[in-house]
Order: sequence, then structure tokens, then C-alpha cells
Amino acid sequence: MRTGLAPAMLRSKPNAYPWLLAAALTALLAGSLFRAYTQTDVALFRMFGTIAVVLVGVFATRTFYVFQERDALERLAGVLDQLPAGFDVGPAAVLREPDARRRLVVDLVIVGRRSLILVGIDGTRPVASAGATRARLQRLARNLWRARRLVEGQAGAEGAGDVPVTALLLALYREPEAGTVFIEGLPVVPAESLPSALIEVDREAAGADLPPEFRNQLLRDLQPGTR
Repeated sequence: MRTGLAPAMLRSKPNAYPWLLAAALTALLAGSLFRAYTQTDVALFRMFGTIAVVLVGVFATRTFYVFQERDALERLAGVLDQLPAGFDVGPAAVLREPDARRRLVVDLVIVGRRSLILVGIDGTRPVASAGATRARLQRLARNLWRARRLVEGQAGAEGAGDVPVTALLLALYREPEAGTVFIEGLPVVPAESLPSALIEVDREAAGADLPPEFRNQLLRDLQPGTR
């Protein structure tokens, strides 16, 4: 069966070294500018030196964020490597909506024991306001609902409508002790809680296990190069 999901590249870990290099070079530039100011007493050197110091702070902050994201993605990779039996991870996937220019991106597609589970990954950082975090989660949840309806419609059109499709949101920086909340009817869980959340949504999705041939076909469809 075809679900309409086209395999895409998994989210890759960002590279911190360009930001580290930019911070180091800008710090050297700032030192040179202030030294030139003390030797010449030209205020222009001091002004540009101050700007360079601000840029060093910006680059250093960005470097910290990159290392934070790399750590979060490494923890997620460890969780995905140890999912319960009967749960298989497919790559990121995209769907094309009829009469829509933008494509819908699903960060992870997991074939469970009883359902196909669409996972959206939220990378909103802890420094963001509660309002901004909630707004981003709501947009992500609505995209997942649209993706879910498209996949269900495609499966139904091919006579495979008995394959349930569900979804959940994974928050990269959410602390495990924060517990599960629901946005637009979808659970929001941290990476550490993903295995138990998958079991829960999979159990609630349907009353019977997927036939092995369906599971195998779903996994084949999600592999790159099968389209």
C-alpha cells in the first residue's frame, strides 16, 4: 500500500565549529580595535570594537545553542535505538497537499504494532516564552492533523483504510518530570518518555495488531529509493 509519505532526510546535527571560529576571530578583531583606539585615540576604533564585542556574545550564544541541540538529538537517537519490540522507525517524510504550495513535513514516522504513528519534533528552546512555545506547538499539531488526514485518505483510497494513523509531539527540550500535556488533542512528550507514549497511543489507536504483511509493506514504502 502507498501512504502518500515520501521519504526525506532525517534531521541532522548542526555543526558548532563555524560559530566557534567566528567567535574566536571576532574576539581577536575586537582586541585589535581597542588596542588601536588606545594608541591613536580615534573614537571610531572604539565604536567598532564595541560592536565586535557584541558580535562575540552573539556567536558564543549561538555556539551554546548548537551544542545544546546536538546533545538533545544524540539523546533522541539513543531513545530511538531502544524502542520497544514491535515499533520500527522510518525516516522523516513529506506529503503534498492538493492545491497547496507548501509540503507537509513529518519528522519521524513510526510503524507500531497496531498503527502508523506520525511524530512532529519541536525544537523550541527553554528560553522562549510560554506563549511562543505554545503557539509553535499548536502550529506543529495542526500540521500533524493535516498530515494524518492525508495519510488516512490515501490509505482509504487504496483499500487499506483499516490501518489506523495517529500522531504525537516530541519536545526536544522538555524535561521528563514535566509530565505529558495535550496540544490540539495530541500528547506532547519529552524524548525520554517517547517509548511509553508510543505504546499508549498505539494501544488506543486500534483493537488489533497490524497484519505482518501490512507492517512490512509500510516499512518498505518508507525506505528511501522505493518511490
